[in-house]
This record gives sequence, C-alpha cells and structure tokens, in this order.
Amino acid sequence: MSRQTLSTNGVIKNIREQFKSYDAKLLSPTAGHGYIPGLDGLRAIAVLIVLLSHFGLSHIIPGGFGVTVFFFISGFLITRLLISEKETYGKIALKNFYIRRIIRLYPALFFMVIFTTIFYSVMGFGSPKPIEFLAALGYFTNIFQVMSHINDVEPFMPWVHLWSLAVEEHFYLLFPILMIACGLKWDRLTLALSACLILIPVWRFVTFHYLSVPGATYNYFMTDARIDNIVWGCLLTVLLHKKQSIEPFKALIGFTPFMLAVATILFCFAYRDDSFRFVWRYSLQGFALAVLMLNLFYWKMLRTAIKLLELKPITWIGKTSYGLYLWNLPIYNIVERTLGTSAACLVLMVVLNLLMTAFSYYVVEQSFLNLRKKYGSKQPQDTRVLINNVSLQTNS
Repeated sequence: MSRQTLSTNGVIKNIREQFKSYDAKLLSPTAGHGYIPGLDGLRAIAVLIVLLSHFGLSHIIPGGFGVTVFFFISGFLITRLLISEKETYGKIALKNFYIRRIIRLYPALFFMVIFTTIFYSVMGFGSPKPIEFLAALGYFTNIFQVMSHINDVEPFMPWVHLWSLAVEEHFYLLFPILMIACGLKWDRLTLALSACLILIPVWRFVTFHYLSVPGATYNYFMTDARIDNIVWGCLLTVLLHKKQSIEPFKALIGFTPFMLAVATILFCFAYRDDSFRFVWRYSLQGFALAVLMLNLFYWKMLRTAIKLLELKPITWIGKTSYGLYLWNLPIYNIVERTLGTSAACLVLMVVLNLLMTAFSYYVVEQSFLNLRKKYGSKQPQDTRVLINNVSLQTNS
C-alpha cells in the first residue's frame, strides 16, 4: 500500500474520530457560576433573528424563533445558577434572587417605557392607555395583548415585544419556588419539569381546539402556553448536573443527532399547518435546541463555532441584547411615523437602536452593577484563554 493511500486513510480515520469525539473541557456538566463560552454569542444570534424580522424581513426570517432561543437560554442559565447556589450554600435565597432579577431587568425596561411615553406625548403621537402602561411596567403585556385581541382593540404603543419579558419574569417568580417545593432534590425536580413538558403542549392543544379563546394568539403570548420553551433549558441543566458527566448523553452528541436537530428546526419553519405551529412546534423546537446545545458545548467538531461566537463584536451584541430587544420596535415605529421606511430610514433605525442600546447598557444598566453584587450577583470571568487552549488541544 502506498504512502499516499496510508496518509489518505489516516486523514479519513481522523475525521471520523473527530465526528464521534466529545468531551466536557469547555463546560462542566456540574452547575456552577462560571462563564459559559458561546452563550453571549447565542444571545447575539437570537436578538439578530428578532431584529431582522422586525425590520421588514419577517417573511423570510422567523423572529419568533429568536424569542424561543432566548427562552431556552434563560432556563438553561438560571437553573445552572440556582443549582450552584444550592450546592454552595445549601439553600436558595429567594429574596436575594428576586432582588437581583429586578435590579438586572427593571432599570432598562423603566427607562425605555418612560422615555417612549414622554417622547410620544411631546411629538403629538398620543399616549398609552393606563392599562397598557401598567402592563408594560408590571410584566403582564402578554395578558394585555391577548385581552386586546379578544376585545378587538389595537394596542397603541410599540411595546408588543414586552410579552416575552412578561413570560420570563413569571418564570423567575415561579421556578425557584418549584425548586424549593421539590425539596431541592434533583430527581423530584426532573419529574416536575418532565411533567410540565408533557402537560403544557396538551394544554395548548385544548386551548387551540376546544376553548373559546383566540387559540393562536393565546398559545403564542401566554405564560402557561409558552413557558415550556424555558423548561427545556431547565431540564437540560438539571440532567447534566445530576449525571455529573456527558457519557449518558453521548447518543445525542455527534454528526447524526446534530443534523437531525437542525432538520427538526427547519421542518418547524417550513410546515405551516396552524395546529402544528401553535401547538406542537414549540415542543419540537425545545427538544431540538437541547440537542444543539449539547453538541455546541461538548462535540469537538463545533469548537470553531464556539470561537466564532466569542468574537468581540458578537459578544458585545450578546451582552447588550436586552437593550437591543427593548429598543428595536420603539425605534422602528418612531422612524416609520416621522420619516418612512426607505433604505436610508432602515439604516437610521439600526444606528438609533445601537445608540439607545449603548446608553441603556453603559449608563442605565451598569449603574446598578454594584447593587446587584450586594445581593449576591457574581460576574463571570473571561475564559477566552481556556477556549483557545481547548481548541488547540482538539486540533492537535
């Protein structure tokens, strides 16, 4: 056999091994407070999907999927932090957790809502109804949207996107209580989360087909119909922490499961049956995202993807994604009302969104950083050196 043939066979063998190989060097399955490589990059992808959809490309880019990704990330991360707190201190300090969430999320929301309310009044556009204003600041915009649809009333302010913040806030309120109700026992929590993932799509089926409510609107906006997107992320974290290893998940890591998960996501985009879209697709997307998350962190073939997700421009978008999400619809609406939607106007929308987001992040949100630390917030350390080292080991 020639040297060239042996060399070719060696390359093929190496590629096959890489397709099958996995490790936990990048992210420990055990829950902790450390930085999660690539997570800001995932946030960036999620918010860019939403922004592109809102800025006129909704016919080709499914903005709702960006929100689904946000939900999954929230469940994955918050569960990891809460489990780490319990394992470190033996308990979860509910009061401090709630205060940290309020400090993290409320200042930027309050700034956006007050600013746009004043701006609309000064410009003579009008002002929000009291219930719309209270819904925005009280985290029940999702309920307000459904009730507006039922009563055939069009909301005035460009705050419809705040429905997802309401769903997340309801999750933050309820999930730690569920953990405590389960006695902080991970087996019990696994059963409870699994029950949610079974019962919620059944509930969506009932609301869509049998209840006298606008099924599509209800199942898209309401917490009880969408929280399972967050629960999928919670369950993945709990299972990883319970097993303390990725070995039990090896059947879900590799080329075939990765491609099947991608195909599942694409199928959910392509299949337009309303019953499927508003009942079952959220469950399929949740499971597919769990498989993709496993592969992103543990399949060696995706180490390059992690490095791309950690590029500084991408991580900046991820770190500021909350502000980008908050400001995108108000900026769009303001420019549309005053100047139109030409190509130049779209560029202006992007610039203004970036400017307001930067002000929100560096002035409004960062002002409360020390207060968050007072109540137990731990700022993750940069791990780009770790990522580079792991990548070098993988390629060697």
